[in-house]
Amino acid sequence: MTTVQDEESNTKIMAGVKDIRCVIETRVNGQMIAFIPTISVSVETDQRGIHMSRLIESIIIGWAETTKVKTVESIADNILKYVEMRKDTIGTDSENIEILCEGEYIYDLMETCNVILKTSVTDGVVNSLVGVELICINACPCALSESNNEFTHTQNIKIKVFKKDGKIKELIDLIESNVTPTRTVLKRANEVATIKQAYKNAMFVEDVVRKLSPFVDEVYVEAEESIHKHNATAQWKKEVK
Repeated sequence: MTTVQDEESNTKIMAGVKDIRCVIETRVNGQMIAFIPTISVSVETDQRGIHMSRLIESIIIGWAETTKVKTVESIADNILKYVEMRKDTIGTDSENIEILCEGEYIYDLMETCNVILKTSVTDGVVNSLVGVELICINACPCALSESNNEFTHTQNIKIKVFKKDGKIKELIDLIESNVTPTRTVLKRANEVATIKQAYKNAMFVEDVVRKLSPFVDEVYVEAEESIHKHNATAQWKKEVK
């Protein structure tokens, strides 16, 4: 029997569920931590109502598989696998699916970053991106040059990088080896060392993007300007061939 929920429309749209939360335990630097992402899944459909409970069940099964291997990077791909297996019962015959998992990730004692896992299927082509967002510190090269290297202002910069099938720890190391990292706890001597490192490595946001772009697929940088009321941004995305 065809229900109202199964009736078709003339227009295909993306529909799904948003902000499903789960817990994944994993080992980082020898310590067990809990990663708590917020998960959103959308599928293309021409039905009046998708079966959201079955979509949520696919998320739960994908989460359960991820907890067995304790590999955070795999959760979006694991969810995708079960959404594709259950498409008919969910209410879609389309290959177009979008999955987003985002949450706080502890990568060292008292040090956290935001992890963003994006997996999508467009016309049958799967694209899986692993991303991290870190807050670093930077010095303005313009003021440094204008003052004959005597002084400049610093700014916090938000850096997001995405890499196809990337590894979280490798992306963190990539950012922190190229841009001066911030830390939750710094002794006075370490504070001075951090500022000196930022001065020696003074960059425009464009410089940061160009420095990281050879190693990833997407970069976004935003500087919280300390002497302006606006922020500065730069971004880059690898062209799909």
